[in-house]
Amino acid sequence: CGAALVWNGPVIALMGDLAFAHDVGSLVTARALNVDLTLVVVDNAGGGIFDFLAIGSAEPRVLSKYFTTAQPVDVSALATAAGFEVTRVQTAGRLLSAITFGGQRLVHVQVPRERNVTQHRAAWAEVARAIDRFKGSEQT
Repeated sequence: CGAALVWNGPVIALMGDLAFAHDVGSLVTARALNVDLTLVVVDNAGGGIFDFLAIGSAEPRVLSKYFTTAQPVDVSALATAAGFEVTRVQTAGRLLSAITFGGQRLVHVQVPRERNVTQHRAAWAEVARAIDRFKGSEQT
């Protein structure tokens, strides 16, 4: 919400569902101040970011209890209650068309955590291969 107050134009913020839950009060502020704000919330049942960090290899029970801390939060219901227009998205192809400007909007992207991790790792592996190919072409 703060960035939307000082920026002279629309703002898109990307966050996870756990970050959203921690800052849900800002929805009311954004609505009251009539900021042009689109929130894209990736909902992987809380704290999925930790799967990508070193702690992600910890024993699952410990990881769940102390880090991922899944919350029973209905992202869409909270945003609707705050007066945001909500669009639910379940495919990557629908994501770009769901991001629009004007007013207060929330794009709720629900993703299975395991699939999210697998896709991220595959994407980063492809990036690494592309860099290796590029570095190899520079040496010839």
